[in-house]
Amino acid sequence: MKKLLLSLITICVFGFTFAQTDLFFSEYIEGSNTNKSLEIYNPTNAAISLDTYQMSRYSNGNTTPNYVSFPTGHSVPAHGTYVIVLDKRDPEGTGQDTAVFEDLQYRADAFLCPVYDENKMMYFNGNDAVTLEKTDGSIIDIIGKVGENPGDSWTDDTTANFLDTGDWTRYWTKDQTLIRKSSIVQGVTANPTLFNPVVEWDSLPRNTFTYLGWHVCDSYTDPDQPVFNQTSYEFNVYQEAANGTTVGTITATDATSDVLSYYFESGNYVYITAGDIDVRHTPFEIERNTGVIKVRDNEGLDYNTYQIFTIIAQVTDGTTPVTCTVTINVTEFQNVSEILNKPTFEICPNPVLNNNITINSSENISSVKIFDIIGKVIYKNTYNDCQNSININFNDTYKGMYFVSITHSNNKTVTKKLLIN
Repeated sequence: MKKLLLSLITICVFGFTFAQTDLFFSEYIEGSNTNKSLEIYNPTNAAISLDTYQMSRYSNGNTTPNYVSFPTGHSVPAHGTYVIVLDKRDPEGTGQDTAVFEDLQYRADAFLCPVYDENKMMYFNGNDAVTLEKTDGSIIDIIGKVGENPGDSWTDDTTANFLDTGDWTRYWTKDQTLIRKSSIVQGVTANPTLFNPVVEWDSLPRNTFTYLGWHVCDSYTDPDQPVFNQTSYEFNVYQEAANGTTVGTITATDATSDVLSYYFESGNYVYITAGDIDVRHTPFEIERNTGVIKVRDNEGLDYNTYQIFTIIAQVTDGTTPVTCTVTINVTEFQNVSEILNKPTFEICPNPVLNNNITINSSENISSVKIFDIIGKVIYKNTYNDCQNSININFNDTYKGMYFVSITHSNNKTVTKKLLIN
């Protein structure tokens, strides 16, 4: 077992004790706004109940903690993890209450501390020591140094005793995602003389969440990895499918029957322009225990803007995940009948020669939208007078390839390319 490089001198005032085989922190996320998370790892061969554990935050160098207990009945599986996320899930939240990103929410085993004035533990910043403790106060792991305020962040600056000198490029605990090195097999149970975060932690950019839900530790060798039943999956979804609609299922097996967890790693985000703002949408979600993929936000299913999603999915048994590719095609029509009854329209002239076009449609037009190849809308109008022929004049600054989307009075939408010279 690797010897800890940090000082393990017991400081009785904090009730520190030594533990050979106990839980410890394996990940620390201090992200943007309320994206804050801690991951706990169990290095032992048996599940450990969290009923006798708590976490504490020592804010800004204080020695009086703010602690929080875990939900009753929760445990950390053998050689597995437990992910805690700050409980900010209101999508209408603003300022300091902006909702935690969806991909972080999906990886949570528990959400804690929804109200700052009631419990401040999960509101840690880069200058707060965080501890994992038994409920009797004995500490089994520490991130930071209790009683020390490093400034904005602990750093990798040896000459400054790892304290903040104002150089944000050396920050290690603020605006960072920290992963415990695989060589670390137990927690820090005594307050360090100096907290050098580089010794036990690897640093990744903030808001990196794809390492949550699994951990690699040198004290354990996984006898197998999960295997996806297919190397890739492809599904179709109608652009007007309701939220909650099942898109498809991805499945994997594990030779030793370990519990499997499914996540999306990347590819499940779109940005759609609303006025002058690019709005972030998460079209799909995956059930962690089953691999069932469902529509989460159908506002992101706009056939005219995004027709294919290429998503990288993960499955893990608690250690290094395996990935596969999931292709989801957004369809403009729900069935063959809709295709046969598709309205038609013509654009004259096309290409545009004099900044003026006429649109002639087989059915009455209720709205027209013109947008570029990245979805930015350059023209939008609605019509209430049952026209099937309209004229549009363009500003001469528009050049290149665009798309014209016509919605008819029967709510059917058709899109065609438009070239503006």
